[in-house]
Amino acid sequence: MTREPSPPPFDFNTPSGVEHGKPHAFDPSTVVVDPSPIPSYRQVCVTPIKLSSKIITVAGQSGVQSDGTFPFDIRMQARYAHLSVHACLKAAGATLRDIIHVRHYIVIKTGNAIDDVTDIGGRGLTEVWRCFMDGEGGDHRPPSTVIGVASLSKEEMLYECEVMALVHA
Repeated sequence: MTREPSPPPFDFNTPSGVEHGKPHAFDPSTVVVDPSPIPSYRQVCVTPIKLSSKIITVAGQSGVQSDGTFPFDIRMQARYAHLSVHACLKAAGATLRDIIHVRHYIVIKTGNAIDDVTDIGGRGLTEVWRCFMDGEGGDHRPPSTVIGVASLSKEEMLYECEVMALVHA
């Protein structure tokens, strides 16, 4: 599994080998990637929108642990996914306070008898996100969308989170 090295925290200078003013996509070395990275896919993209501003898009982050497994509990998967979002933003020179939009993808039928009869909004994920943002994001509440899905990229995945952030120099 070969990874493109992460750039240092983004300093608004053009990274080596990147065309000035164009998007720069990369996989942070601090984020567990599962499935393994493929050449046509990256976890983070930094796009200049003005000389002094960048929009950062973070691909859907899952609850994969460092050993490649997923917790059985959707709330624990969400916690790991949120930590990965934080690591991706940090690698791009952003903070949780810079998030401008969040998308939460939640598997509707999980095999858990209690969760499967509970509306996806009532599975405790709102509290997990709120506690994370209270602790790490300075009580920031960016707009978000919650989407119920039939499945994600791996059978054991129950939750995925993607974000967009805006950073000014």
